[in-house]
Amino acid sequence: MTLQARGAVDDVWPRSSVLPWTVLVWAALAAAIAAAPARAQTFTCGDEHLGTEDGCDCGCGALDPDCGAAPIALSRCDYDGCAAGLVPSGADPTVCVANACGDGYVGGGEACDDGNTTDDGGCAPDCTRALTGWLCGPRGEGCRRERCGDGLRTASERCDDGNAQAGDGCAPDCTDEPGFVCYEGQPCRPTFCGDLYADYDPYTRTGETCDDGNNVAGDGCDDCEAEPGWYCPLWGGTCMRSDCGNGVVEGDPYYRVGETCDDMNDDPNDGCDQCVAAPDAICWSGPCHYVACGDGIIDNDGVIAFEACDDGNATGNDGCSGTCQLEPGYDCISVPPGQPCVEVQCGDGILSYDQFGYYEACDDGNEVGGDGCDANCSFVEQGFICDAPGQPCREPVCGDGFADRDPIWGTIFEECDDGNTASGDGCSSSCEPEPGFECITEGQPCIDLPAGWVCSGAFFGAGDGCDCGCGRADPDCDAATESACDFNHCFEEPEEAIDPCDPSQCVTAEEAEEARCSVDGGDDDDIPGAPPLRCDEHVAGRGAPSAALLLLVLVAAAGARPRPRRTGYAARATDATASTAGR
Repeated sequence: MTLQARGAVDDVWPRSSVLPWTVLVWAALAAAIAAAPARAQTFTCGDEHLGTEDGCDCGCGALDPDCGAAPIALSRCDYDGCAAGLVPSGADPTVCVANACGDGYVGGGEACDDGNTTDDGGCAPDCTRALTGWLCGPRGEGCRRERCGDGLRTASERCDDGNAQAGDGCAPDCTDEPGFVCYEGQPCRPTFCGDLYADYDPYTRTGETCDDGNNVAGDGCDDCEAEPGWYCPLWGGTCMRSDCGNGVVEGDPYYRVGETCDDMNDDPNDGCDQCVAAPDAICWSGPCHYVACGDGIIDNDGVIAFEACDDGNATGNDGCSGTCQLEPGYDCISVPPGQPCVEVQCGDGILSYDQFGYYEACDDGNEVGGDGCDANCSFVEQGFICDAPGQPCREPVCGDGFADRDPIWGTIFEECDDGNTASGDGCSSSCEPEPGFECITEGQPCIDLPAGWVCSGAFFGAGDGCDCGCGRADPDCDAATESACDFNHCFEEPEEAIDPCDPSQCVTAEEAEEARCSVDGGDDDDIPGAPPLRCDEHVAGRGAPSAALLLLVLVAAAGARPRPRRTGYAARATDATASTAGR
């Protein structure tokens, strides 16, 4: 810079009022670092959970950017990154603490948690059930009283449309009104009796229980209500008499119309009375039985699942709670009913997950980080492959005979690995495929593809029959004829047919139909106007032409004018035939 130019700069930016450029750069860098979300060594959950707009992740050692500004309430936690038996702390949801009834967070073994161990608040003192008349939310949302008209239908309500109005299908006391059907999550709507379709919702048990197209009494369906002793299909049609006590359920238990059970006795205490199942009895399959958590049977009636699990006991903190609901940190799905749930435990060498999304991305048999699988088994560390649970993770090594890929995330580290680090044999020294080869089996030499061969190298001369349409003759073909083909590899549109004159080539269906193969290997086509002469009739030598045919050929040749050699398809077909005939 000249002195004059430098002076001009000094006039605009006086030295006394400007920081050096290096100071400005460092100041900007410091500001950027200060603005970045805190994490690095303190965020203990997988990187994929840090500020990925997947909800507020709690128990991860550092504040998830999805949670917003600190402090945060437990009710804002969407995901719990704590290990089994631990829950986010109410004082600091980024930290995990031992789960305890009354801590305000629904952890393993708890059906609810209202923040205390008394009857106040809606949750039982032992956190195993919500008290009658209360609704308890998941995690840290607490409990509230049931309210008719809040739009949330509970077990004690036939409907709940979110208001206290009469005449709209749902009465102010949350019972359904005649002439309406109240589908789950929808406003009640009028039914249309007589249209041969029963508007009925088995979940809310509202609407028509039959519709036979008329309002005549005595035929099983009167004013779209099934008459006693009759079974009427919900989808319309004639009603049928039912015979309670014959051991046959003449009805539809799934939709709870007609008989819902038939145990052939008059015992009102066995769950089936007068062919009607008791409200708390299950008669969906087999003898009726009452819902009982801990009996080893996952109770459902075909519509409602009363239990999500049943491990044969009524205790909690083992994967299946005292009310037979699923607990996080355990797998109760892959084990049969009546058997203990399996704990999802990092370091046990078993790649497992639970039904709440708590999963292991790897498990190398320890809880140590830096060896490929992080200490929480939540993610595979960069540069490692953990494809064998219980075994140490490994770094990709070219030449070990394994084409390394990440089975969880699909990352491809090596596209081939033939067991060596030499180039020029199909798989390069960096384990990348080389042109002209095909690497099919890991740890095995790549196949040197012959020039012009377009099919898989596994088919070339493999003793699997004559492969046709592969760009050049297969050594398995003892004759270059279409009839000798065992496999047709013409699959690329529009060339989907074998060339009749050269079965190593693919052509379009029209070209195959119009093909004319050379009779004598010359440049001329067969007799104009004659039917196509298949390649195998002449090239393979299947019988000599008759005398009459030879005479016609001579006459045609004598009267024909000389023509120039043709190019394109006919020339290719002729050359191929001549080449084949000369073998």
